[in-house]
Amino acid sequence: MTPLDNKDLRIVLKSGGFGQADFFERAVKITSES
Repeated sequence: MTPLDNKDLRIVLKSGGFGQADFFERAVKITSES
């Protein structure tokens, strides 16, 4: 998610113990492309 009033801020939510070890690294890369 990207707040409308602060385009430099990215919010990534993760729930539970699932997902790959590089979840947050991939999230940073994906949200940086937006």
